[in-house]
Amino acid sequence: MYTKEEIAAAIEANRLAAADALAAIQLLGAGEAEAEGYVPVPLLADGLDAAADMFGEARGDFWVGRIETRDLLAAFAHALSARGVAVDLEPDPMPETHVDPAVAERFPRQATSFRCRIIRSGAISGSGVLIGPSTVLTAWHVVAPANAYQPTAAITDVTVMLSDGHSYGASVVAASPCSECEFSARMPANDDAVAELHDMALLRLEAPAGATLGYATLAANPEPYRKSTPIYLVHYPEGVDRGLGEGVTGKIRKISARVGHTVGSAGGSSGGGCFDTQRELVGIHQGRQPNGKGRYVPLERFVEQARAVVAADIAPPILWSSDDTVDGRLVIGRRTFFQAFAAASGSGRVRGIHVKRATPDDDPSELAFTYDLLKSLVARNPAARLCRVALGTLIEDIPAEIIRRVADSGISVDALEERPGVAKGQTAPEAVGADRGLRAADLVNKAAAAAGVTIWLFFDQPAVSFGDEQRSAMEGVIARSLRLDNVRIVVAGLEAAAMPGQDYYPNGPQDGALGLMVDFIRGFSRNDVIAAIELASRAAGADLGDAGAGMLADQAIQGLPANNQIISASLSAEVASRLSGPIRSMFRERSSG
Repeated sequence: MYTKEEIAAAIEANRLAAADALAAIQLLGAGEAEAEGYVPVPLLADGLDAAADMFGEARGDFWVGRIETRDLLAAFAHALSARGVAVDLEPDPMPETHVDPAVAERFPRQATSFRCRIIRSGAISGSGVLIGPSTVLTAWHVVAPANAYQPTAAITDVTVMLSDGHSYGASVVAASPCSECEFSARMPANDDAVAELHDMALLRLEAPAGATLGYATLAANPEPYRKSTPIYLVHYPEGVDRGLGEGVTGKIRKISARVGHTVGSAGGSSGGGCFDTQRELVGIHQGRQPNGKGRYVPLERFVEQARAVVAADIAPPILWSSDDTVDGRLVIGRRTFFQAFAAASGSGRVRGIHVKRATPDDDPSELAFTYDLLKSLVARNPAARLCRVALGTLIEDIPAEIIRRVADSGISVDALEERPGVAKGQTAPEAVGADRGLRAADLVNKAAAAAGVTIWLFFDQPAVSFGDEQRSAMEGVIARSLRLDNVRIVVAGLEAAAMPGQDYYPNGPQDGALGLMVDFIRGFSRNDVIAAIELASRAAGADLGDAGAGMLADQAIQGLPANNQIISASLSAEVASRLSGPIRSMFRERSSG
């Protein structure tokens, strides 16, 4: 089935056919509207083009948005097809009963890595699955106090044993209890008995172990129950590794808030993840029915809450150090970069970050530090890769360098071939660079999609001036990448360059044309240093108090030049170095008890 992006591309490649199709689909719509006494202003091809240009949005994207508001996109796709434009009108394959062989091959390895055992008060109490770098999903009754039904009681003394044998303390960050009858191993009578009771707990580990082991993917669009569809259970029955369970779904009479299944289970299976044929997580195994068959809580009951927790885990509001450990450099005053990364990590209009120095003549060291931050953030997601394209020396062929860097990261990518008419010497350098940049981005996206990853391209501040071909190539890569699902762009520096697409800013609106979020590197204050110290102390489990944090901050900034109490961003590394010893002492004190 076609996508909106494919229709947008078809519009731009087939302008005359698109204009004809646009006129055709409005003939019937206008007649119906006239019958109701209202005639909408017709959509005209030239008008849409002019409006798209005025708003700085790609014409194809703009057309699709306006056609969609009239509920005419499906008709438009068929009209394009009737005019000889290649449009995929076939319905999607039946995902509920058919398995992609490549997905099926990868899943057992992935599942045996991200599943885990939940330990409560020293004993194995159930199963769980990593769904983020440090987020584990399990059933609430697996971690709740076992002696009585206490839905509001604090949950403590929980440990998670991961598949590699390492154990981590865990705290509850979100939860929804089960019903009292389910806690007593009885079936609820109907949906009213479990209204807003989802038997779900989201745990936060002490460390982002999922960055190494991987984690499960939440279903993008959790579907309501469908009878007899395949389901796979990732669990530890009786706390033992018996492989992965396979069965089919089944209806539970009078209840839609719970779904039955035929996968064999036992004590210790509760909290295990239930997966569909796309190997996406669709629910939590809860227990057995009176007939001996299993049941699970469907993901759609709590998916928004889970997504919010996972999003903040993959793209945290801030890291206290460059790698969230005592070995990393303390992060001072860079909160907006983390906001920009979170925005660019989604599927919205923000497709990357442009990091600028508020004073472009400042020391570029903070731009380089940005790469360290980005590296730590990307590393939290096993489905992401980071490729650094260093521009410190003159690179004659930037698109070829990008292809080489992606290949060096272990992603198989096709070579960038010469194309007649736009090869070197056959046309203007700007045209050569733009064409190669566009095609390089497409090749990277194709390779990333095949590998099931998102590739982040990081461009360093160039130490030399660009020629026309290099500048056009960069613009081509960025412009094309804005429209690609598996590529994200981070540009460090190049403050004077006009980037393709719209500029976005942290805390501002994020609707409009595709573009990059601008992150300004600015000077920092004493309060920024205090905030960084407090984050570090919380990570170390220390309580410095306001006076203690203030005293450390004063020592760290003593003697540094300031303008209106603002210290240059280039001195943040010096402040971090001065605080390294005291912070290490905090962590040593925690480890020594």
